[in-house]
Amino acid sequence: MSALPQLPDYALVLRVFISYSRQDRLFVDAVHAYLTACGETPHPGLTLTTIWYDQRSIPPGQEWEKVLIDGLLSTDLVVLFVSPDSMTSEYVQQEIELAHLHDKPIVPVLYRPVIENPPALQGAAWEFYTAVRRLQWISLEGIEFPYTVHPQLSLLSSTLEEAWGSKVERLLASPHDAKIERRIICDLYKTDHPWAVRFLDQRIEVLMRQSPPNERRAQYFAHALACIQAANGPATWDARLNWWRAEISPVHTQLLEYAARNPTPPC
Repeated sequence: MSALPQLPDYALVLRVFISYSRQDRLFVDAVHAYLTACGETPHPGLTLTTIWYDQRSIPPGQEWEKVLIDGLLSTDLVVLFVSPDSMTSEYVQQEIELAHLHDKPIVPVLYRPVIENPPALQGAAWEFYTAVRRLQWISLEGIEFPYTVHPQLSLLSSTLEEAWGSKVERLLASPHDAKIERRIICDLYKTDHPWAVRFLDQRIEVLMRQSPPNERRAQYFAHALACIQAANGPATWDARLNWWRAEISPVHTQLLEYAARNPTPPC
């Protein structure tokens, strides 16, 4: 079999840019660690997220403004931490304006509530805050040091996973040949990450629910999923097969059962 083509280093990596006020640094440090952990895989050096954070991402001696702009323009998602200080920060306002200009998705995360109409929140700052309020927020209001426990943190993780999945979907939807698709599946398989498992699972469902089902393409995804699940124990895969038997016509579950018996690595 001929070698599969290589993908760019960031093809399957969600690049996240953090926009915040320095006054909130202790909180942002903790959430930065949480977001980084969301993309970690069992393999050293292999991650599904990279977090652009000026405290960690600007090398000493570099022109910080240029590096910051480059980081923002190369990002897939902007996480904006909302607080009274960030809403009045000219730097934050400029970052979000640039993100809007380049159609970067923005997810506001409320850290500290903003009291409306204080003296500092006037003019451009008030217009900025009003625009941010129109976006769907994730509220971490009330989170306390060391900032590792809050019921909405899982929603933040899910938001990253959804954005990552959309990026992979766009990659699969772009014009390419079968070898590129197999390369993508191969790289997903190698991550051994829960996001990849759920993505492969959803992709199989879409292909198998088509009329007629696209069994040949689904088989590539099924083999990759079977290999990951097999590594996590037979009970995990048996549970997946039972779910499929309840949801999909038996004639179509045969593909998944074959993959379970023959977990052939996609690469």
